[in-house]
Amino acid sequence: KYWKLSKNDLLSLSSWDSYTFFKNRMFVMSAKKKSPWIVINANNKMTARLNALRYVLDYIDYDGKKNLKVKSWNLDQDRNKIELLDVLFDHLNKEQYQLLNNIKQIL
Repeated sequence: KYWKLSKNDLLSLSSWDSYTFFKNRMFVMSAKKKSPWIVINANNKMTARLNALRYVLDYIDYDGKKNLKVKSWNLDQDRNKIELLDVLFDHLNKEQYQLLNNIKQIL
């Protein structure tokens, strides 16, 4: 796996705060009581899919429904952090951290 970064990606970092503001605004304005936004950790595809399915099964009433116990899947992930152009990147794996660190050295 690798990241594909272009010059435009690096330029867009200067607008990160603006993107984040409008993304959060979108969530607030579009979330309704009957259809709320749900945040699912997606650092691992399998875990994200299982958590999404568990949420749906817990939310919907059906015959024979069993209350599912809360699961916490622990993934071995490096918790490296790096700040680049005033943007904090955290929860990076080793390769992501190394790539961003190399970019930081160039800038």
